Amino acid sequence: MPSVFSSPNPVLFGVGVSKQTGEKLKGLGCSRVLLIYDAGIKAAGIVDKIDAIIREAGIEAVHYPGVLADPPDWSVEEAGALGAREKVDGVVGLGGGSALDTAKGAAMLQANPPPISNYHGREGVITKPT
Repeated sequence: MPSVFSSPNPVLFGVGVSKQTGEKLKGLGCSRVLLIYDAGIKAAGIVDKIDAIIREAGIEAVHYPGVLADPPDWSVEEAGALGAREKVDGVVGLGGGSALDTAKGAAMLQANPPPISNYHGREGVITKPT
């Protein structure tokens, strides 16, 4: 049974729910997205499957395959810089916590200047929504 975890950034999970990725992105107004994942997700064939679903919906995909466990700030900034350089209008994290953490940070850096350390644990820091 498909489920949706509600948060400011939609998290879709459940059997077969990945088939909705392209349509969800279209509904958010995306035309070019950054896919963020690690080598294990790529080796499992998940990236190619999601990429095909996204492209079938008419959305371009740019890939960041460099997710590391407990992502260091430099890798989040690297993913964010790729997204900014490629002018993406959406970010998709594929995988577990490290991929999702990297994706959230990279998404924030699409509208807010690096370094990411400017935003961690800083009360009162105001960021632009992404």
